[in-house]
Amino acid sequence: MHNYILMGLSRPIRAAVVVGSHANTAHISILTRPFAGISSSSAMTDPEVRDKIATTVPSGLISFKIINVGIFGLTCYQVFRYYIRNREDRTSLKILFAILWTTEAINIIAVPMNYDRLPNALDKPDAYPGIVWTLAIVAVAGSIGDLILQGMICRRILRLSNRGWVPLLVLIILSIASAVINPHLPTIILSGTLCFLLSIQDQNTLRLRRITVSTSICSALAYVVSIGALAPLCLITSVILNTSLARSAERAFQFAMLYNPVVQKLYLNAVLAALIKSWEDERVGAFRSGDSIELSSSVSRVESRGTEAAARE
Repeated sequence: MHNYILMGLSRPIRAAVVVGSHANTAHISILTRPFAGISSSSAMTDPEVRDKIATTVPSGLISFKIINVGIFGLTCYQVFRYYIRNREDRTSLKILFAILWTTEAINIIAVPMNYDRLPNALDKPDAYPGIVWTLAIVAVAGSIGDLILQGMICRRILRLSNRGWVPLLVLIILSIASAVINPHLPTIILSGTLCFLLSIQDQNTLRLRRITVSTSICSALAYVVSIGALAPLCLITSVILNTSLARSAERAFQFAMLYNPVVQKLYLNAVLAALIKSWEDERVGAFRSGDSIELSSSVSRVESRGTEAAARE
């Protein structure tokens, strides 16, 4: 019996396609987080397994590759922008960004490669033993990238909440508990909390006031990106679409393999854009407060000198 696991890993959505054959029966189960798209109890013959994968993957593979390359280019831009504008950051954070970029590079190369090789692996499983290793690499890279990204979100939430450990601890407990109901909820809770805390920042409050005055589409888009509202929006949209397609095995199969990895990349870029913009706003606020303190001290020195001169006269 040969088992091949194709994991279209997505952070925070993971779609795993498990293809197993025993005698003349095979089971395809699409295990999606937070729900199952196709039940593993549905049995199909080997030709049906092969035909379903062969017809599902190529139908969207070209557009899948183009979209993923474009989104990965956006990721490269954001990482480059971080290194250029955050040269004073700690080395550990810079290393984490490098690791995060590496996991995305592995994902952008390995996932389409596995999709290309999977139909042939079903026909001649012994001729494609290397696919198991590439799937394992994608799984490890996805888990590491997921851990780093969630750690950055928790660190930023802690910073924005004035290092309130109690709210962060309650948030983590709530996220873990919600995983029992729906494994997708913890990421929605974390990204939603980050969005709320970013929306009450001084710089984002000023952006919102400018939008109400100018009603500019560009300003509105910049505000939505800066508060990280796109991240939970991507996840909620994905949950709705996955749930609506769960009744159709073929559509759920294609959706899990082709759409969920794209959602993961959109989520990653939305979070990175919000974090980088938040760090920049924090530095601008600190710079302005430093200038105001220096200006007030200069004014006080001038006033004291004037008072001393008047006293001498």
